[in-house]
Amino acid sequence: MARNNFVKIGTLFPKKAPNLCAVCNQPIEDNRKKRYCSEHCKEVAYATQKFYDWKKIKEKIRDRDDWTCQRCGKYSDKEKSEIYPPNLHVDHIKPVSKGGNKFDPENLQLLCKQCNLSKGAKEQSKSIEDFYGEAY
Repeated sequence: MARNNFVKIGTLFPKKAPNLCAVCNQPIEDNRKKRYCSEHCKEVAYATQKFYDWKKIKEKIRDRDDWTCQRCGKYSDKEKSEIYPPNLHVDHIKPVSKGGNKFDPENLQLLCKQCNLSKGAKEQSKSIEDFYGEAY
């Protein structure tokens, strides 16, 4: 699996302070270990990162939303999309810049290129409930 499909460690474990471990927030005693206080914390970080393979998340959202734009209903043929780049984008319902979770499937939806580009990062979808119902 290509390394560039993974979410960056710094996104999953942002450092709260230069001298604190990015995983457990304990002081880092050895200055050579820049992000983690121990080998254990480093292993935890890399193991966690494997769960956030963006390529796999996108595949799950496309399958969940049946390869259909959640705004206009445009359908993309899955078989053709595997050969050609799909005309569907995985979109954040609540933009990450406004506090939306990057990886939560409840905050992700499938939009066609036209709907996604017309929405932009400045606009939040009407509401998450509009797409997932009252049970959200």
